[in-house]
Amino acid sequence: MPKTILIAASDPNIIYLLQRYAETSGFQAMVAGQISELQRLARKVHPDLIVLEIELPSTPAKLVLRRLKA
Repeated sequence: MPKTILIAASDPNIIYLLQRYAETSGFQAMVAGQISELQRLARKVHPDLIVLEIELPSTPAKLVLRRLKA
């Protein structure tokens, strides 16, 4: 079973590049465009790695990191 990467970013071009790179490297890539979706997927999937855009709109990155750690 391939390792899972969860990508959270607001720019579709960045998402495309990261997703494509991850998948060609043998990872299963999942994408979250919003913080609520990121948290839901993180709880459900337990990804091996999360790529998080620091400047996601509407929620400070430190708050998102605290929520993910919890």
